[in-house]
Amino acid sequence: MKILLDGYFDNNFGDDYMIKIIVRCFPEWEFFIKHSNNISPVITDENNVYICENEVAYPKLIIIGSGFMINSFASLQCEIKWFFQRKHIGDYCIGCNIEPLSNKIKEYLIKKKLQKFKMIACRDRYSYKWLKANCKETKIYYLPDILFSMPDEWICNTGDKTKLGISILHRSNDNPDCLYYRVMAQAADYWIEKTNEVVYLLAFNTGNEDDVYACQCVKSKMRHSNKAKIIKHGNKGEIIEAYSECKKIIGARFHSAVLAMKMGIDFFPVIYREKMRNLICDMSYPEAGCYIDDVKLPQIKHFIDAEEICYKLKESVTVEARQYYNIIKENIT
Repeated sequence: MKILLDGYFDNNFGDDYMIKIIVRCFPEWEFFIKHSNNISPVITDENNVYICENEVAYPKLIIIGSGFMINSFASLQCEIKWFFQRKHIGDYCIGCNIEPLSNKIKEYLIKKKLQKFKMIACRDRYSYKWLKANCKETKIYYLPDILFSMPDEWICNTGDKTKLGISILHRSNDNPDCLYYRVMAQAADYWIEKTNEVVYLLAFNTGNEDDVYACQCVKSKMRHSNKAKIIKHGNKGEIIEAYSECKKIIGARFHSAVLAMKMGIDFFPVIYREKMRNLICDMSYPEAGCYIDDVKLPQIKHFIDAEEICYKLKESVTVEARQYYNIIKENIT
């Protein structure tokens, strides 16, 4: 089977590993990606991934997370242009979620785009209900996030478990002195003063979203910046290795939460979009966290000081996440 593969190619940990996991599931298939995309070696190192100059006439599979939202005037313009051009977006989509849409025009545009898919597998129950209601001619599935099916051999659990990890999210409109950065710096300093251990500032996106910049902003505000280390997502499992050394994680990136749950590390959610809130709800995670524009240091200090969270990911979550293989096999022929 030959597949045209699309997704979010921006050297983003979550999207790179979602794609890698699915490609690994089908070693006998060939996956083609259009050359113009910025593709991470995490993906291109797979033996059955090929780069092509132009889109080829194979079934098109899109593996993407938050790919269907309109959160700016520029993105609204793109969706309107797409609507009138009637371009083919894809045949099958997996791993996605639907963010709340602020008005009927945005909802209509996204609905029309999604209705063109033959099959969609989403990763939260809110999205499943929305898709079932709005895409009645499309096969709709709900499965936990693809990263919950990450092979055990990819996960390093040999670290000393003494460090704090903080997944820092860069938003283009954030001031370098914004409340979010300042509180993350204060939380890092609190950990260092309490434990005399290192803090890892984790950059899950090293592409255009540039979490490295956000990590640098946070580090520049720390009193004990000499005990903070920036860990960048690359192609050698840097994020996973850093997680293996962490006792607790504070995270704004969606997949910082998924990876913490998967690896059994206590996690404090800093909620940027509703997909994080939906994940916490679907997984019955006991720590509610806070919203990114209303972060409060006392709340985070309480998380740092607290005993271990009594939470264990249900084995059924991993089993269900592995069903992506079956629904792809069943639908793409």
